[in-house]
Amino acid sequence: MATLRNLAIGILKTAGHTSIAAACRHHTRDATRILEILGLRPA
Repeated sequence: MATLRNLAIGILKTAGHTSIAAACRHHTRDATRILEILGLRPA
């Protein structure tokens, strides 16, 4: 679980987010936002 958490934090930091808590709140409102960070398009 810690590995997955660290991966998620790393992805958010790479995307330019400075506040991980704010980024988590932002991305939980719309699940497709995280796909955009990963360079994927929702189906």
